[in-house]
Amino acid sequence: TVYSGEVEAFDDDEVRLLEGVAEDVSFGLDARAAVSGQQAAEAARRTSEEGFRLLFRRHPQPMWAYDERTLRFLEVNDAALARYGYSRDEFLAMRIPEIRPPEDVPRLLEALAAGPPEHGHWGVYRHRTKAGETFPVEITAYPAEGAGWSSLVMAQDVSERLRTEQALVYQATHDPLTGLANRALLSDRLTHALARARRVADGLAVIFVDLDRFKVINDGRGH
Repeated sequence: TVYSGEVEAFDDDEVRLLEGVAEDVSFGLDARAAVSGQQAAEAARRTSEEGFRLLFRRHPQPMWAYDERTLRFLEVNDAALARYGYSRDEFLAMRIPEIRPPEDVPRLLEALAAGPPEHGHWGVYRHRTKAGETFPVEITAYPAEGAGWSSLVMAQDVSERLRTEQALVYQATHDPLTGLANRALLSDRLTHALARARRVADGLAVIFVDLDRFKVINDGRGH
């Protein structure tokens, strides 16, 4: 709409001309706003992606991205380079089965064929470094299409945790003085043996050994 302080200041042709100009200006302003919005969204996307890649690169746990079709590494972070001993170029020329012991590869391929588990927790696997060291890792993986990758993996070394768990189990099931199985382990093994005997209709024998004067050793060196 065109307004003027004077009555009938414009004739019909002038009004149509001015209205056309106003529509062109309005269209141009809308287009400029749309372009600015697209540019702002693109800038925000780039900033977010750059922040993600920086976090990925500096994460203290080994991480990598791989292609789900070819299983090739697409990117690795600094922690992975340090723990596995490969250079970035070496990693990017490899496939994920190559950091597993050969005998563990069938399990890996079966797991990949079955699809991702709930919450991305794949469980504990064995990995192998360039120097040949084998160690247990807990694998967590998520889709990462937003970063231009297929899947993003974090591999946490759980060697110390497993050693602690095994030590606690050993302490709970063995005598600290002799290292022999204690009553808890005997009860557990006996329960399983009885269940197996019933299942296969077989017999079961238990041998009791009494050591003379062992009380003297236990009282002097035991708890």
